[in-house]
Amino acid sequence: MEELVGLREGSSGKLVTLQELWTPCPRIRRSIQGALEWLKERLFRVGEDWYFLMALGVLMALISYAMNFAIGSVVRAHKWLYREIGDSHLLRYLSWTVYPVALLSFSSGFSQSITPSSGGSGIPEVKTILSGVILEDYLDIKNFGAKVTGLSCTLATGSTSFLGKLGPFVHLSVITAAYLGRVRTKIIGESENKTKEMEMLASGAAVGVATVFAAPFSGVLFSIEVMSSHFSVWNYWRGFFAATCGAFMFRLLAVFNSEQETITSIYKTNFRVDIPFDLPEIFFFVALGAICGILSCGYIFCQRMVLIFLKANGFMSKLLATSKPLYSALAALILASVTYPPGLGRFMASRLSMEEHLKTLFDNNSWALMTKNSSPPWPAEPDPQNLWLEWCHPQFTVFGTLVFFLVMKVMFWMLILATTIPIPAGYFMPIFIYGAVIGRLLGEGLSVTFPEGIVAGGEVNPITPGAYALAGAAAFSGAVTHTISTALLAFELTGQIVHALPVLMAVLVANAITQSCQPSFYDGTIIVKKLPYLPWIRGRKIGCTGSANKEAVLEERQSGTLQGGQRGALEWLKERLFRVGEDWYFLMALGVLMALISYAMNFAIGRVVRAHKWLYREVGDGHLLRYLSWTVYPVALLSFSSGFSQSITPFSGGSGLPELKTMLSGVVLEDYLDIKNFGAKVVGLSCTLATGSTIFLGKVGPFVHLSVMISAYLGRVRAKTMGESQNKAKEIEMLAAAAAVGVATVFAAPFSGVLFSIEVMSSHFSVWNYWRGFFAATCGAFMFRLLAVFNSEQETITSIYKTRFRVDVPFDLPEIFFFVALGAICGVLSCVYLFCQRNFLRFIKTNRYTAKLLATSKPSYAALAALILASITYPPGVGRFMASRLSMAEHLRTLFDNNSWALMTRNSSPPWPAEPDPQNLWFEWYHPRFTIFGTLAFFLVMKFWMLILATTIPMPAGYFMPIFIIGAAIGRLLGEALSIAFPEGIVAGGEVNPIMPGGYALAGAAAFSGAVTHTISTALLAFELTGQIVHALPVLMAVLAANVISQNCQPSFYDGTIMAKKLPYLPWIRGRKIGAYPVCVEHFMNSTLTILAKDMPLEEVIKAVTSTDVAQFPLVETRAEESNFHLDQPTSPQVSQPLGCNKDPGCLAPTHPFPPTPPLQPNANPQCGRQLYPA
Repeated sequence: MEELVGLREGSSGKLVTLQELWTPCPRIRRSIQGALEWLKERLFRVGEDWYFLMALGVLMALISYAMNFAIGSVVRAHKWLYREIGDSHLLRYLSWTVYPVALLSFSSGFSQSITPSSGGSGIPEVKTILSGVILEDYLDIKNFGAKVTGLSCTLATGSTSFLGKLGPFVHLSVITAAYLGRVRTKIIGESENKTKEMEMLASGAAVGVATVFAAPFSGVLFSIEVMSSHFSVWNYWRGFFAATCGAFMFRLLAVFNSEQETITSIYKTNFRVDIPFDLPEIFFFVALGAICGILSCGYIFCQRMVLIFLKANGFMSKLLATSKPLYSALAALILASVTYPPGLGRFMASRLSMEEHLKTLFDNNSWALMTKNSSPPWPAEPDPQNLWLEWCHPQFTVFGTLVFFLVMKVMFWMLILATTIPIPAGYFMPIFIYGAVIGRLLGEGLSVTFPEGIVAGGEVNPITPGAYALAGAAAFSGAVTHTISTALLAFELTGQIVHALPVLMAVLVANAITQSCQPSFYDGTIIVKKLPYLPWIRGRKIGCTGSANKEAVLEERQSGTLQGGQRGALEWLKERLFRVGEDWYFLMALGVLMALISYAMNFAIGRVVRAHKWLYREVGDGHLLRYLSWTVYPVALLSFSSGFSQSITPFSGGSGLPELKTMLSGVVLEDYLDIKNFGAKVVGLSCTLATGSTIFLGKVGPFVHLSVMISAYLGRVRAKTMGESQNKAKEIEMLAAAAAVGVATVFAAPFSGVLFSIEVMSSHFSVWNYWRGFFAATCGAFMFRLLAVFNSEQETITSIYKTRFRVDVPFDLPEIFFFVALGAICGVLSCVYLFCQRNFLRFIKTNRYTAKLLATSKPSYAALAALILASITYPPGVGRFMASRLSMAEHLRTLFDNNSWALMTRNSSPPWPAEPDPQNLWFEWYHPRFTIFGTLAFFLVMKFWMLILATTIPMPAGYFMPIFIIGAAIGRLLGEALSIAFPEGIVAGGEVNPIMPGGYALAGAAAFSGAVTHTISTALLAFELTGQIVHALPVLMAVLAANVISQNCQPSFYDGTIMAKKLPYLPWIRGRKIGAYPVCVEHFMNSTLTILAKDMPLEEVIKAVTSTDVAQFPLVETRAEESNFHLDQPTSPQVSQPLGCNKDPGCLAPTHPFPPTPPLQPNANPQCGRQLYPA
């Protein structure tokens, strides 16, 4: 029997085949299809083009690594030839020079023969394209091949031509993104959309930076600063995802090729963690920034003038037009001859590669002190263990070689000459190295001036010249490119962020000088090439829109009345000062003032908390007295906090961030920025935080609100004092900068402060306001940490929660999987938390008992909630299993501990101390019966619902810090489990490295808090808090994984609060697919619109009025479709009443009492439309 037949159960006798009987029933099939559709929708909801972005990142990483591999082989062959050719100077000179001459000639000839658009950096052209100008040749696929080949040949010349990779590789990444976009559009059949294509190209630019330096953070920020004037926060997510994929794949290939043991920073440093610099050194870092700013102005001016000269000079322009390879060969011969090692190259460390230049310049030790009493011989070949000897010369000394390097490479002509060669080449890396040399020179000078270090507070710490090299590299490259993200790039390259504030201050000072005097390197190239790019016009002052006096002064300046003399000099200085900073004095005052308030609050809160601990400790051994001393304190404080703040203004409760988000979207909520709200929030928040870890609430949200209130108040005072008119757009920008100050003055974290405020507050952001935010946040963070030094809490300005993670091998490669899994776990748990918190808040508002209690006696509700929370955390009770005797800061310090507590207590049970031991605070997490895992799990379960309860209390309080700590506990729990599962570490390549649970706590804190708030900047915040960035990629991957899950399933904590409070905020609608953009309004609009025309006869007017029930009718010029210009909109009564018909069909009868109305003439005044049917 070939085919079996049967009856389907429940059918009317219809025969079915055996194959159909075995097919799953339709209900199951529909369920499976529904699940697949749901999964598809979930996958494409956040990432929209995540597969495209991942493919772009992986592909560019493969190309970048393949190029590096090929270039490395060629460079090694060149060195081998130079080494083995013999001792003849002629042969050695030829082997040194012919190689780069041939390569640069071929690079120029090959790339220019394919397309002339392949020369140079490519970033100016990409910047022009992203501004909306169509330059098709620059994104053509043949340009890709020309650029790859030409750039490989250029970089294969090594340090002789001293050129980089960044710019062209960004161009290559953008070309690849454009090509993949076109291929994807054709395959899927989607229509093109220029806006989405531009967003993808911007993501491609971020991938280009990330796959050169393995630096996703700075890759995204650098592409934003250089390429855009405004950017979408949604595209910011795309950039991070693609850049992370590219950076991870790029470093993974290095591990697979046995170049690295695991994924680490490219130029690892070992700067001191406890005291990375002395406080007086801040002055020298700022001075270094000023020096770099001045030198960058000189460099940019000379470089642009040389390019203009070459274009204007008849002989040179003819040579470049007819024989580019010849010009390239001549320039390469000059550069190679100068760098010939036995000649002038001996004084320029020319035998070092560009990578080796940076590694030596970032060295901790002072070469000047090491060679003070001895002259080490110049080795025949560079010594890998002592590469710094290449910078020493017995006659020139270290200072002579560094100065000669700068003079030859920058001051005069070598880099400027190299930029004129028509080849694919990048100029960022040489600029970065020159900045490092400037910083190293200053650092060596200081180390000789202060050989034992600068005395500060009785402590002596040797100066670290490598730190000045780091600051100089960031400041000079940032000044030349007009970017701030170079500071973050320096930290990602070195794996340490202990010099965050001094380096950022140097970068800001350098930028302030350069942006006042010169266009950026890329803008200068746009000017020289005359690309069709409109420079971004920056508004200088809020009050520039309306003052007769200012207009008179402007006319006076234009007429030349103000000339020369002291007045002219002061006017010039004033113009320079206000050109970049616009409101720099206002922002500085805001940062300093908020730092003072933040520190004063911390000081007062600390005193109250210590008094509470003293009372609990001294009250005696009676459980009742100890219980009362533990609980009455927070009950009284929370009751007062709620009663006081709510009695002054009901708008002082909660975080304040949802309201700020609503205001920055354009909704006016004046009461939330009232000055009386400031007083209520300061007092209420201080009382809330004084409860310590019993209530477990934070400071960030309310302090951001306070900062914005101060900003609004100072803005009003300033406007009244200066007599300037108000400008809402500028005021909103100042409020956004103030939000960054709020975060920075809580955590002393300017980078994450700016990014967190952007992600939480905005959907689109202005890059110009980005500068404002960084300036104000840096002032605030610096002042906040400076006050701690003045109060002898710290010896110098350092990170708040310093860690000591391993630098060489911070984690093994297989651990990446567990970091991503941790991100997924945090994402799922964040969804549960957000769902429970929002629904519990809704229950509290709708339940008649709690709603009545909150309406009539908020202090009573606060007291009851505080009593519950304090009773649970009572140390001799349940609090024993929750480390309740630790403060929130101590919670984080213990959770970030390197050591595995599970392994340390495996064979021993440390006793629970009567008081927390400052040297062994982790004992608070241990219980002989519960073990470490029991206490961590119990902590998470209890704090989960306790925090939800605490969020319902009507008082000023922040919720970010508790979420951050809960995430750290999640990560610590996974890290401890892995340390037990792999007690000797995970074997990778034969090496064994113990697992560090603190690294997982760091990732968990960033991932869980990022998932709850829908932000990525929490990863950067974790690094700024700890001073180390060695876990950059795994932590960022965990944060992205958590965000993908959370953003798909739940609104953020702040959006959920907006929904619960029913604030007038319109959620940002995100476009999901490019194919959705061909959907036009006409596809679903009602096109049967009844209109009245000026030339319409009476009969048609009556017919139009009686045929519809609409309330108003558009009045147009004429019935011709091409001339339908809207003149007026009379209502139905205005039309029907004069006709005397009230929409009665009988009006159409010939016996109508009104005579026919003549049609209006086409040349009638449009205002006649209002008189057509008088009331």
